[in-house]
Amino acid sequence: MLRPHSNGVIDAQDAAAQHYREEAAAAERNKKTEIAALQDRLLGRRNLAEALTDFVELRQEHWPDLPQENRSWIARQISQQLVRLNLETSIQWRDSSLWEPQMLDLLLELIDRYELRIDPDEPLAFAATSMDRNVIANYYRRYGLSDIAIKAFQRLLRNPPSRQALQELARSVETSGMWSDEIADALRAVTTDPDDKGYAQVIALQLLAQHGTDDEFIAGLVNAGGNEQLKQTAFTLLLQRQHRPTIERALARLLAHEEQLRQGDAQFPYDSPLNWTGKIHADFALPRLIELRAMALRLELPNVTQMLSTIIGKIDRREPVRVIRLQLNIAPVEWRRWQVTQAVEQERQAGIEEAQRTPFDEVIKKLKGLYVTQSATRALRGPD
Repeated sequence: MLRPHSNGVIDAQDAAAQHYREEAAAAERNKKTEIAALQDRLLGRRNLAEALTDFVELRQEHWPDLPQENRSWIARQISQQLVRLNLETSIQWRDSSLWEPQMLDLLLELIDRYELRIDPDEPLAFAATSMDRNVIANYYRRYGLSDIAIKAFQRLLRNPPSRQALQELARSVETSGMWSDEIADALRAVTTDPDDKGYAQVIALQLLAQHGTDDEFIAGLVNAGGNEQLKQTAFTLLLQRQHRPTIERALARLLAHEEQLRQGDAQFPYDSPLNWTGKIHADFALPRLIELRAMALRLELPNVTQMLSTIIGKIDRREPVRVIRLQLNIAPVEWRRWQVTQAVEQERQAGIEEAQRTPFDEVIKKLKGLYVTQSATRALRGPD
């Protein structure tokens, strides 16, 4: 409708748009032609440096599938190159900055992308001290590592060249599933080192816990010096295991320091210092939890009172009903009606949950028993 009145402007715009589309299509065709040419050239390479240049130009999204002959060739070439790079000394962490051979990232990406088998594989143990993006873990899951490589890895764990290198090694153990008695011993030494080794100590402890280290070893780290993250992780692990001495000590500290309860109420529910209590589900903790609830009532801490009621209910579904009624006389006067309402609701909910857990066959038996009882009663009464 507007075209006849646009003095040719709309026609010019349409022509320009068509020209742009044609140029874009031509550019896309040229790009595909160039990519295809690069891929063909790569398949014919017999020089590693030239092949690596082609891989860089293509970028990963255009790396071609390689025939087995090419894979075998490039695996041999990369294996030799990794030896020449002397990764044990050429990978260095300087403070938090990583220094490594420029081509290392590309070589590791190729190993991972084409699932190349490296021989000798000892350089991969040294590569694990770098930021390898799980390449070493993926390789280990596919092929494992030779005894020489494993020994090199264990030696690095025992004597890491830097704190950052230790963290990368620990992450490789975590993601690969690699394990041995020697690795376990090295990780124990890492966790018990009095010097703060950062998050590597946390990873080491978590790995030891996954592989069944005993409670007493973990408990020895709760009050260790240095790494606060390590101490908190040890405490959390013991909570998850429902370690009685740890839980009872922690609850006793709360009973002795009412200010900690006050802080928990003020910050509830976000980042409350009392959030750890929610992990308790062992019945031995009930007496102290009930004592804490009484203290929270006396201090008029509504959030802490409700939180403790919930925890008690998770341990024993009917216990909150008894506790609420038992402690009603110490609750603030203005809370008491609400407390009674809560007790009634808790009892009702407990009854519903118990009914839901009752097997269907048991329900039928009870109904049949009720029917028989009612029939017998009517028979004894006789006709009206």
